[in-house]
Amino acid sequence: MDAHPVAPIESAAPTTRLPVLYAPGLPKFIVMNITTFGLYTIYWGYRNWKLMRVAERTFAWAPLCALFLPLTLRSLLDKTENERVALSVSNRQLTVLAILFFALNVMSHIPGYGEVISLFAFVPLIFVNQYFGRINRLNQHDAAEIERFSVGNLVFAILGSLLIALALWGLSSVQEAPQQDSVPAATTRKKI
Repeated sequence: MDAHPVAPIESAAPTTRLPVLYAPGLPKFIVMNITTFGLYTIYWGYRNWKLMRVAERTFAWAPLCALFLPLTLRSLLDKTENERVALSVSNRQLTVLAILFFALNVMSHIPGYGEVISLFAFVPLIFVNQYFGRINRLNQHDAAEIERFSVGNLVFAILGSLLIALALWGLSSVQEAPQQDSVPAATTRKKI
C-alpha cells in the first residue's frame, strides 16, 4: 500500500483577482437604462461577462450571456463567490435579485402593462451594480471613469430622452374622434 496521503480535492472556486468590473455610478446606470429602453442592460451584462472571461472565471461567450441576462444573471453572480464571502453578502440576497430580475423581464410581456414594467425591469440590477462597485473597492480598483457619463452616454441619453418626450407628447395629444352614427344616412333622390 502506498504511504502517500491522498491530496484533498480543491474547490472549484476561482482564486484569480477580478479586473475592474463594469459598475457605473447610480445616476448613469438609471438614466442610461431608461433612455435606452433597457438596451443598456444588455451592454452592462456584456461588459461584465467579458470581464469574467478575462479573469478566467468562465469560458462562456459574453454576447450570448448578455443577450439572455435574465437567465444568466445568477451564474454571473456565482463567479464572484470569493468576493461575496469577503464582503459578507448573503447568497440569498443575490439569488432574490436574480429571480426578481427574471420575473420582471417575464412580466414585461404581459399585454397592456408590459410596456411600463419593461421600463423598470432593470431595478434589481441597481443593487447588483452596487455590489459590483463594492467588489471594485475591495480589490482597490479605480473605477471613476466607469462611474461618470461619457460623451457617448450623453448623446444616447439625450436621444432617448427626446424619444420619450415625443412618445409622451403623442400620448397626451391623442384626442377622441367624434362618434358618428353607425348607420350611414341614406341619401334621398327626388324624382324629376
